Amino acid sequence: MRLTLNRLIQACVVAVIIVICLYSPLSGSARNDVELHRSQSAHRRGKIKTAFLHGYRAYKTYAFPHDSLKPLSKTYRDDRSGWGLTAVDALTGAILLEIPDVVHETLDHVNSIDFDVVEGGKYAVFGTTIRYLGALLSAYDLLTTTHKRLVSDLPPAKIQTLLSQAERLGMRLAPAFSTPYGINHHTLFPNGSFENPHNDHTDITSISGLVLEFTHLSSLTGNSTYGTLAQKSMLNLLNPKPDPVSSYPGLLPKHVNITTGVFETEDLGGWSHSGGGFYEMLMKNYVYDPTGFSDYRDTWIHAADSTIKNLASHPLQRPDLTFLADFQGDKLIYRADASGMFAPANFILGGAVTGEKRFVDFGLRLLKSYVSLYEATTSGLAPDVISWIPATCTSDDVDTKPECRVPEEYATQEESGFVKKHGFWATDSRYLLRPEVLESLYYAYRITGDRKYQRISFDLATKIIHACWVESGFAELKDVNVALNQTLTEGKNDWMSSYMLSEVLMYAYIVHVEVGELMLEDGQIMKMADDGEQDDQSWHVGRKRMEWVFSTQGHPLRVKASVKS
Repeated sequence: MRLTLNRLIQACVVAVIIVICLYSPLSGSARNDVELHRSQSAHRRGKIKTAFLHGYRAYKTYAFPHDSLKPLSKTYRDDRSGWGLTAVDALTGAILLEIPDVVHETLDHVNSIDFDVVEGGKYAVFGTTIRYLGALLSAYDLLTTTHKRLVSDLPPAKIQTLLSQAERLGMRLAPAFSTPYGINHHTLFPNGSFENPHNDHTDITSISGLVLEFTHLSSLTGNSTYGTLAQKSMLNLLNPKPDPVSSYPGLLPKHVNITTGVFETEDLGGWSHSGGGFYEMLMKNYVYDPTGFSDYRDTWIHAADSTIKNLASHPLQRPDLTFLADFQGDKLIYRADASGMFAPANFILGGAVTGEKRFVDFGLRLLKSYVSLYEATTSGLAPDVISWIPATCTSDDVDTKPECRVPEEYATQEESGFVKKHGFWATDSRYLLRPEVLESLYYAYRITGDRKYQRISFDLATKIIHACWVESGFAELKDVNVALNQTLTEGKNDWMSSYMLSEVLMYAYIVHVEVGELMLEDGQIMKMADDGEQDDQSWHVGRKRMEWVFSTQGHPLRVKASVKS
């Protein structure tokens, strides 16, 4: 009798809870919020997918099977060995955007590539790795796991071609490491000879940027050679010579001598082009294999803390903003370029993985500042390079310290009040279809769950599409502070980089692919069921567990533990 009574009481409690959940105003409001959000997300994904197809079809019409589209002249350029760069680099984007026709077409093309035939007679090791090798490995991972339904009508051998072609390319790239310290050369010729355009030096991004793809190639093929080569090259950055290598602990100059393994201590350093990729890949390799790359984590934390302490800089006119300065010797250089604006994403990722909230908070502050660059210009797009006067300057410093005044060549930006209002001036006013801020917005949303980052991402993507759209694809802007007519080619460069599709529009799309938990407008967290758009979304950056990691070129790769399982 007691057991029966207990069960009756339990049943009544459950019934009451169900009634409350079904009929309370809060639950109804929450359901409405979710439905509205899903509708908005579907609308935004549709807009981005339309833009992706516009760029891809223009490339396919006027440039394929060559590398890159020249959208104004409706022709092509073979700037990456002539293997059909845009098609291959955008393959993972086509997979994540769920466009089967593009996926099938590109798979046919991949099967036809002959890596022994090199247009231009040579290929850059780093660029080839992140664009071609990374794309092939990522497509293989996606099409054999989360997105295999996209190719369910194809023979398995066609998907296996992705991996076999990746291994062929890996074998072609392997001779690059034939140096005294195993540091990879910058450029290779098909016969295995090489050249280094920087006086026998190469940059740290071109070294660190090979480890993830080469290690993953080893994981998938069972041939440890590839990972061993890239990781040996990386040792020269983990244990730099001389000691200390710079005035800022944990931070490296950008270039190292390939023959001696010694850094140029007076070289430029920082998170800008050719430098920041090192710090990015420390954390991403750790995510890939926390056991094998545990020392990468420690090195990243040291560098991240040093960056916050030494390189974080606030503009004099806008102390609410935070930018990252470069350094040269013991002097800070107050400039930043768009290619380094992935830094917020890396700090957010690093903070989530290490559990150190200070890194997430710093990344979000950086991101807010980088978004402000877009809000400042006529076109709504950020310039490629900016400079600023640091808040440490005083009125007495104007005549004695060059960094405390705007150079004469940019005086018009100061005289117009632009610098006072926005805190910076543009030293390169072009917009080169850069993806880094959209990438950072994706990480911000995935880690915080705050939907404002989705809204900002869609706003920026809409402005990029509007400003850069031409009849045959998308084109770079010559000056972000000039108002443009969308239908005109004036004020635009005849160039569409492959990362317009593989990163800009890819990140702009996937930030609206929901999975896991959704933050409601009132701050509550609701579990999200599968919205039917995709079967398995484990490829997403996760708040609690990382089953995949995005390469520097935006190609998601399964982490090592996932490959083993």
